[in-house]
Amino acid sequence: VKRPWECKVFGTACTPETPIGSCMVSSEGACAAYYNFGRLSKIAERSTSNAHQ
Repeated sequence: VKRPWECKVFGTACTPETPIGSCMVSSEGACAAYYNFGRLSKIAERSTSNAHQ
């Protein structure tokens, strides 16, 4: 099973506005949820790690 970020079209050709797969069509789908909320946690994680350096 691939994770959303392992898909070569995730976040580029496949977004909630231009879905390619079913997991991006629904706002409750794994890809759409990660696209909308997962990116925020990665940004916060980077900010936190940079602050500790």
